[in-house]
Amino acid sequence: MLKYSTYWSAEQYATTTLDTGEAHSAGAPSGTYSATYSVISGGANNCIDATAASSCFGVIAGGRKNTIGDNTSYATISGGWTNTVCSEYSGTGSGYYNVVSGFNSVISGGGRNTIDVSSLQSFIGGGGEHYIHCLTKQAVIAGGYQNTICCGHYCTPAIFSGVQHNVGGNAALVINGYQNYVCADYGMVANGSTNHVCGGLFASIANGLENCVTSVCGHSCYHMIAGGYLNNIIDTSLVPSSRDFNFIGTGTANAVLDTSGAFIGSGINNSITSSAYSVIAGGNTNIIAPGNEVPTCYNVIAGGLGNTVCAPFGAILGGKGNTVSHAYSAAFGCNVSSSQNCAFHANFYVSQDTPPYSGTVGVLAYITAPASLGLPSGTCLVVTR
Repeated sequence: MLKYSTYWSAEQYATTTLDTGEAHSAGAPSGTYSATYSVISGGANNCIDATAASSCFGVIAGGRKNTIGDNTSYATISGGWTNTVCSEYSGTGSGYYNVVSGFNSVISGGGRNTIDVSSLQSFIGGGGEHYIHCLTKQAVIAGGYQNTICCGHYCTPAIFSGVQHNVGGNAALVINGYQNYVCADYGMVANGSTNHVCGGLFASIANGLENCVTSVCGHSCYHMIAGGYLNNIIDTSLVPSSRDFNFIGTGTANAVLDTSGAFIGSGINNSITSSAYSVIAGGNTNIIAPGNEVPTCYNVIAGGLGNTVCAPFGAILGGKGNTVSHAYSAAFGCNVSSSQNCAFHANFYVSQDTPPYSGTVGVLAYITAPASLGLPSGTCLVVTR
């Protein structure tokens, strides 16, 4: 027998390997368990352990200080250093200090990776210091560094690459990036850094920094943040709700809160709260939120700065500091406030080349409505001059 190479043939027994590479293999002593049909074909100080329970049909092809543990049949270690397999039908390809304790699981390579006990049919491809915790099934970490699949009854969670990601949830996924976190069924972060998808179903963040999709009770669905910084889609309801299908494209510190079908395209500090199917296309510090009329829904702010809609079916085309608080009304300009329902409001309206009633070219303008008309105070009319 060659030094540092040990081979056990069929029906022979092995309980340990000596530091010299030689083996206890001749004739099983009374009371010793068997490593029947197990093979160590090369390397040094490798061990197929059958001290407390049988470990049959195991293979260690090479490497050094690799171990197939007690009661671990059909296990394989191809090579590497100080790798351990202690669950049946499992194995490691190479690397160092890898530990496979999950049934029918594999670590292909890398260093200090772990598949925990009761994690079934899981896989780590490479990289370092990854951890697949217990109770998961068919979990995958393809590569990267210090990525974690969290403990729980999750099926097919996955991390493709990147650093220090955490994933927990059925079919939850992180593709790349740094310190992204997904704890939601069918949730995804594609890239970026410190993005969070927590609760709900089918929510996703494509890219960006410190973006968050959160559902407190875990029932809202189909939300997406495409990118940007510090954007949030949040459902704070403590009971199941249908607050679904919200979207933020990009920008900074935009928020969609407790609503459905809302859209923020871009901009800074824009927010839509409890106003279903409303849109803020862009701008800065624009707000759509409930006012005196409830519910508030189907509103639009096209852009601008510091505009507010707090009535249903309201619209602001742009400008600064405008407020629409009446239903089916719209505004444009600077510091314009709505005064009645079903009306368009502006500082001043001029239409060039519009024929007046006399048939000559004229100009349309806003004027204050006379009190004799019985309209609300401050109402403006479009007239020809």
